[in-house]
Amino acid sequence: MDADALLLVTAPGVRSVATSKLYDYIGAGRPILALAEGNAAAETVRRFGLGVTVAPDNLAAIADGLRELMRRHAAGEGWPGFAEARRHFERRQLTESLARLFDEVLDERR
Repeated sequence: MDADALLLVTAPGVRSVATSKLYDYIGAGRPILALAEGNAAAETVRRFGLGVTVAPDNLAAIADGLRELMRRHAAGEGWPGFAEARRHFERRQLTESLARLFDEVLDERR
């Protein structure tokens, strides 16, 4: 919680990866340097503007991402997407979405 930024590392080539660590980081509200490409974790960080996403094997991009995080921190620029991400992934919201899906499936079967 005291960190200026958080590091998220995902395995290359695994498309559906969004580890529980990502959701811990969303709760912490600190900018994320996501070493992730082409997976759910990268999409989530980009979609909500939670930090910087770079390919895990691109050293130049990682250095650029760190510089961007440091620049924004020094300038006092926030990452406003955390509030929306928390609402989106909050358990009540997810449970409600799942219940709606069950209702739709049951309605189709009737």
